[in-house]
Amino acid sequence: MVRVLTEIEALDQAAFRIETLWRSADRLCLAVEPELGDRFKAQRDKLDAAIEADDKARIETAASAMRRAWLMLDAEARKAGNLPPGEAVFCGHHPSGKRVAIYQPGASLGDLEDGAVRMHIDEVIKLLPTEVLEVKSLWPGAKVEAVNDKELDDAIPF
Repeated sequence: MVRVLTEIEALDQAAFRIETLWRSADRLCLAVEPELGDRFKAQRDKLDAAIEADDKARIETAASAMRRAWLMLDAEARKAGNLPPGEAVFCGHHPSGKRVAIYQPGASLGDLEDGAVRMHIDEVIKLLPTEVLEVKSLWPGAKVEAVNDKELDDAIPF
């Protein structure tokens, strides 16, 4: 049996997913034009008022509008070139032991780890040897573990 979600359940799912992605509604509001952020907050106030009044019809209507507001806010932030932290910043350990934060356009510099070496994705791409790109083109599933630019003393002619 398939259960249809109520508007408030659909809102909860959308809000949880988007707010978790962006880390907060306030942060997402800052990633869009101020007027849109204000409209989002006004819709949230309407929903809160409907819940306080315990008006089920108003709650359903306001919850539906609030779900659409979350989706619009996310879409508009992305259209403006802003990305949530998990899509814009990637951190890992270099073999030297240093933490590296690789970021792309749309990242908030506040999401970069303190003390990590910061590199823009374009810098990283420029550092990739052409041979690595050729290997990955020929064998997309290949795992490149090291790049050796030494001359090999073997009978294989390539």
